[in-house]
Amino acid sequence: MCFILAVPTVQIQQPSYSALTGNIVTLVCSVTSNLAVTNVYWQRNVGGTIATILATTNTNKYGGSSAATPSLTIFNAAQSDVGTYTCFATNSVGTGQSTTTTLSVTGTVPTVQVQQPSYAVNTGSSVTLVCTVTSNLAVTNVNWQRNNGGGTTQITSSTNTNKYSGSTPGTPSLTISNADQNDVGTYTCFATNSVGTGQSTTTTLSVTGSVPTVQVQQPSYSVTTGNTVTLVCTVSSNLAVTDVYWQRNVGSSISQIRSTTNINKYSGSTTSTPSLTIFNADQNDVATYTCFATNSVGTGQSTTTQLSVTGTVPTVQVQQPSYSVTTGNTVTLVCTVSSNLAVTDVYWQRNVGSSISQIRSTTNTNKYSGSTTSTPSLTIFNADQNDVATYTCFATNSVGTGQSTTTQLSVTGTIPTVTVQQPSYSVTTGNTVTLVCTVSSNLAVNDVYWQRNVGGTISTIRSTTNTNKYSGITTSTPSLTIFNADQSDVATYTCFATNSVGTGQSTTTQLSVTGTVPTVQVQQPSYSVTTGSSVTLVCTVTSTLTVNNVYWQRNNGGGTTQISTNTNKYSGSTPGTPSLTIFNADQSDVATYTCFATNSVGTGQSTTTQLSVTGSK
Repeated sequence: MCFILAVPTVQIQQPSYSALTGNIVTLVCSVTSNLAVTNVYWQRNVGGTIATILATTNTNKYGGSSAATPSLTIFNAAQSDVGTYTCFATNSVGTGQSTTTTLSVTGTVPTVQVQQPSYAVNTGSSVTLVCTVTSNLAVTNVNWQRNNGGGTTQITSSTNTNKYSGSTPGTPSLTISNADQNDVGTYTCFATNSVGTGQSTTTTLSVTGSVPTVQVQQPSYSVTTGNTVTLVCTVSSNLAVTDVYWQRNVGSSISQIRSTTNINKYSGSTTSTPSLTIFNADQNDVATYTCFATNSVGTGQSTTTQLSVTGTVPTVQVQQPSYSVTTGNTVTLVCTVSSNLAVTDVYWQRNVGSSISQIRSTTNTNKYSGSTTSTPSLTIFNADQNDVATYTCFATNSVGTGQSTTTQLSVTGTIPTVTVQQPSYSVTTGNTVTLVCTVSSNLAVNDVYWQRNVGGTISTIRSTTNTNKYSGITTSTPSLTIFNADQSDVATYTCFATNSVGTGQSTTTQLSVTGTVPTVQVQQPSYSVTTGSSVTLVCTVTSTLTVNNVYWQRNNGGGTTQISTNTNKYSGSTPGTPSLTIFNADQSDVATYTCFATNSVGTGQSTTTQLSVTGSK
């Protein structure tokens, strides 16, 4: 037998196939060969452009196209799959090919139409832009786009649900609530199915109504200080005016004036009375004013009008650039005021460093007089170093406030010289010690006091402070005497003395107090007693100072208590007999005991001793 070696015979089942968009289609190919087929592939021709599809080509899109399964399966058919397909098979002789088969994919993007090319709506009303969608496949999404010349905005069913409704597959039309000028634009409706997205022609939305027309009567006004002026404003609007206000511009600072703004100063600025009335005009009212009115469309504004206020502030002068006074004496800083309007206020300012304070006719009348419209000069009584400052005189009329140049006040005299006798003192606990202080002053000393510093905590001691503890601390006896010294008196002390110029202070002196707390010892670390018997917990106390109290504490695990010996249960626990005797011991006496002893220095304590109670009596 003789075999003819030939390329494979390749056949497709039918000359054309049709698939619905999104479905699966298999282009059937059969291959006959008397030699092993080594390769199968397909080619797709779209307008002369040929693409090869192998078994490994986009396996999410294609299946088959192999020697074992030469047929080509196309998943999720789409318009991009439309074309003419040819099947090829290769053996060792060569490659055979089929005739062609044509694939068509049915189904189209939705047909989308708007009902009319334009819509008009009044400001504040609602409008529905009607959209109809026709599709032979399920519509999966509807949205709108708005183009207002400044860009494109997408509107979906979830966009600002207080403003929009519709824009869904079930209700493709778009309803716009509370229309305003922001809604003016060109709208397009879009609908999407599995094939793609269709869109309508555009429809234009216009919103009728305009902002108010606002006019001021004249470009400028002038008023005399203290008088009233009305800046006339007229408002025209084809919609209800909901708000009227004014703006005043001083330099680059802009503020608003409304009907509720400072009703003692302004009236008007309402929808019914848009003009602005200003009472008691002054220089603060000089500004550029603009009237504004708002309706549902927006806000209109007038041109500006300028307000000027006539009159000038007072001329204020001090007599000389500086004054000098001796401590305790009186000085008058002379001020003259000239004004073509009534002067309503006079006051002075004193500047010490960066601290500024005002002096008026009512300020500390024991210290100052004058500073009035009739007597603008300032008289200072009993001058001291606190009065050294730079002074300025001010006078006010209905236009504003004028001020003088400054004048400088100096006060002669010095603070006291204060000296402690020695840098440290030592005293035994319970004794008396005097910290010696001497004061020199060319002016009368009117106060003496001491300060004590304990670890940064400072307290003041005066002649009236705890007279059982301290004496001295007066202008005649500035030294400090401390009675019954104890550890609480250990501190650093400083002496102070004050005259009319100020306060001087000494260097510090350190006070130490000798003596220690008692030494307290228990005789043994534990005791044991039979129930019902008595036991004495021996305590010895050693102290260089008189012991004024002895007590015991017991801790039974539930807390610590102090033992009162004023019972039938205990004896001892006194300075004379510090040991503790416990009568008729029982289990409630089982505890840890500590002995304490106190003298004038403080309290010492023993180590603990443990009491156990055994058996029965």
